[in-house]
Amino acid sequence: MNNRTRLRLLLLLAAMLVVGCLSGCRSAEWREYRLFCGQSFDNGTKEVTPEEWERFCDEVVAPEFPDGFTVCDASGRWLQEGEIPVREKTKILLIFAPDSRQTRDAVERIATRYRARFQQESVLIVRQDVEVEFNTGED
Repeated sequence: MNNRTRLRLLLLLAAMLVVGCLSGCRSAEWREYRLFCGQSFDNGTKEVTPEEWERFCDEVVAPEFPDGFTVCDASGRWLQEGEIPVREKTKILLIFAPDSRQTRDAVERIATRYRARFQQESVLIVRQDVEVEFNTGED
């Protein structure tokens, strides 16, 4: 092997090590989960009350994510049966957690239980890889 080939192999190896370290030396990958939970049920004749929502969070969400989650109020709009515009109050449940099979399963359990409890056709789940930093004021 000549010096030129040896140099190319060393550069290739160095590049592979840098890329491997950048992708593998960081802490756990984090993911943001957003669950869009419509507040109307029983064919639009009832709405989830604040007490029912809090009970759901206490009984279902908090046990799955005891480290915390965030809830935002929103107003949604969608087409029922592809042609009837529907407006609906919505709760957006935000969860930030290290990505794992356990986390993904917990999110699915929450969506499934919400659909069942409040007669929902679906719960929109948005998953996105994120970079997370907890600013504690310490260096």
